[in-house]
Amino acid sequence: MWRLWTVLLLLFPLAAMASGTAETFDEGIDYQLIAPRPTLPVNTSGGKVQVAEFFWYQCPHCANLEPKLEHWLSHDKPAGAEFVRVPAVLAPNWFFMARVFYTAELLGVEERMTPVLFKAIQAQGARMENLDGVTALFAQHGVSEHRFKAAFESLSVETHVRRAIQLTREYGITGVPTLVVDGRYRVNPNQAGSYARMFQIVDYLVRKVRAEQSTKAATSDGGA
Repeated sequence: MWRLWTVLLLLFPLAAMASGTAETFDEGIDYQLIAPRPTLPVNTSGGKVQVAEFFWYQCPHCANLEPKLEHWLSHDKPAGAEFVRVPAVLAPNWFFMARVFYTAELLGVEERMTPVLFKAIQAQGARMENLDGVTALFAQHGVSEHRFKAAFESLSVETHVRRAIQLTREYGITGVPTLVVDGRYRVNPNQAGSYARMFQIVDYLVRKVRAEQSTKAATSDGGA
């Protein structure tokens, strides 16, 4: 009998650890359901679940999140997730840097320039409040003044900024950084309690949406 109890005692911690890996989170406590459902469609490739980060280059909390976000993207992001950045537009003075972001994206240098912009603004104290200052920074990193200004003033950038304004409003963004999963669930570090826990919640929501997609697909196949 004592051998049986010994085996059970050894197995109990393993069972507890296994159950801990399937932690669940509560709507309204750990994350928010966005209601009513936004009208803008969520466009992803191959049925993946979109994880959108709403941010502002002048936000120190967004800058602090960057290394954690990069680690998540490189090591922890679920296979079924697709990440995008959206520059939040919560006030008139946020509009300019939203244009800068989409200009960088249009020129194909956003991934390279986002860390540069955060460093210039947050670590070096650059104001980045006018076109000349931003143009000069991009020129230092291989983007000519002519190319930058042409993209900055383009209809494509204008259209993307207007969509960012609409997304900011429809998703109920009131502060940054905020992550939105599948255009339905809103998560921020204040509600989550920490950056690490915020990413755990995001992973949970991605799994939740993927499970719903699988169930829907199975139901559709069964009814065919």
